[in-house]
Amino acid sequence: MGGYAFLEGIKDKNNTYSLIMDRAFFPYGKKNYDFLFKRTVFLCNYLINQNVDEIIIACNTLSIMVLEDVKRLFKIKITGVIDLFDLNRENALFLGTTNTVESLKNKYKNLDFFDGSDLIYLIENNMNDEIEEYMKKNRKLFDSYLYVILGCTHFIKIKHMFNNFISQDEEFKKRYNAL
Repeated sequence: MGGYAFLEGIKDKNNTYSLIMDRAFFPYGKKNYDFLFKRTVFLCNYLINQNVDEIIIACNTLSIMVLEDVKRLFKIKITGVIDLFDLNRENALFLGTTNTVESLKNKYKNLDFFDGSDLIYLIENNMNDEIEEYMKKNRKLFDSYLYVILGCTHFIKIKHMFNNFISQDEEFKKRYNAL
């Protein structure tokens, strides 16, 4: 779902896209490195066999945990959505999966972190009433920051519920429309 939300946010009529939604093994947020690496290599091989020109890994967990190692295996351009964020902001909350939060919190001392794995589950399962409750419960926290960095592509589906969000699809459009 997160990859689909990202694609919907960036696609244009001049390009053709292939999307893999790995429903068999989602969520990735708490899986170990070995599993994530092998799964990403498998999915990249599949896409390369489909003759794609470029691969965008539209998952922050994969982008942080395995992207650099996966890039070394292939000649095709492979990027990850985490690279779209400026993580040097002040007064910002990074909302992400367990793995993403754990991987980044010691590197970016300027950010506060919040594990939004429960929210991802609600989004994935279209639990709209529960999403509303979750947002109400955490509204004061989210609104206390100048920025909330939506560190999982699933959050793109509910970005309208944040007053101060930064999302991958919006950052992608800023970066690539400026070229």
